[in-house]
Amino acid sequence: MINFLTIGNTREAAPYHPLPGVDAQLRQIFEGAAQLTFTFDPADLRSLRCYDGVISYWDDWTHPVPEEAAAVLEAYVTDGGGLLVIHNGISLQLQPSLERLIGGRFLSHPAMRPLTFTPAAGHPITEGVSAFTLNEEPYSFALTEEARTLLLSYAMDGRDWPAGWCMEKGKGRVVFLCPGHTPQQFEDPEYRRLIRQAGLWVVG
Repeated sequence: MINFLTIGNTREAAPYHPLPGVDAQLRQIFEGAAQLTFTFDPADLRSLRCYDGVISYWDDWTHPVPEEAAAVLEAYVTDGGGLLVIHNGISLQLQPSLERLIGGRFLSHPAMRPLTFTPAAGHPITEGVSAFTLNEEPYSFALTEEARTLLLSYAMDGRDWPAGWCMEKGKGRVVFLCPGHTPQQFEDPEYRRLIRQAGLWVVG
């Protein structure tokens, strides 16, 4: 059985993106394929040897995770571990090494609105996944890693915007997926399939 460490925040620490509520959705999404351990403490990233992958739903835009934890996570991935980053989980970017590891930097977002997310064809992560529409925050990014594969996009203001990508980093793999503002976004069956396949892909 695959083992994931999932990092996030309490409702008090992250009222807009708390892990409680999302944790139950992730358990259902990976039921039968993976066991998930949840933590609110970034110091737990310093001990990853018993996990096949890490899921980040971390939401702290003020305090970077400790440098030691960031260094361990980076080494863990490049040595063969997997990292799946969902929505606000990209706040790990406050540590420059983790921004490079994820391959993109969150810039801003306008107000929530219905967005249709279109998966790219030709990758195991998106296999069998159809386009889906969610009421979601339209995140924009500065993509910092050239060796990436676009997995997901949404249309807004007459152009397509990146909403998901994957990369191989050393011996490991990284995926970022944009949707996930509340637990309700995780209820969409197409997005559930995409998350599950992304998690299985990052662990090889």
